[in-house]
Amino acid sequence: MSKTKQKTPIELTVLEAAITTAVRRSDPNCEGFVGVVVGECHRKSMQDSNWTIRGIRFGTAKRESCNSAISLIVDRLQQQFEIKAQ
Repeated sequence: MSKTKQKTPIELTVLEAAITTAVRRSDPNCEGFVGVVVGECHRKSMQDSNWTIRGIRFGTAKRESCNSAISLIVDRLQQQFEIKAQ
């Protein structure tokens, strides 16, 4: 039997701020990054995340650098957090 790791509930705005801060700090080319829009989504299984990125605001940041950072950061955070039920 496999154990499912419990994900920590987090508010949508807090999650968006955490992702934005992590992207900005990830690379000097991402300092001008404005932010992300996170939205809820339906899970196919309990291991899946209940949220996804719905939009990205790059601002003056380099898209290539930010896209790489976003991919890594979101993959990690989707394993740790789920959106709180409102």
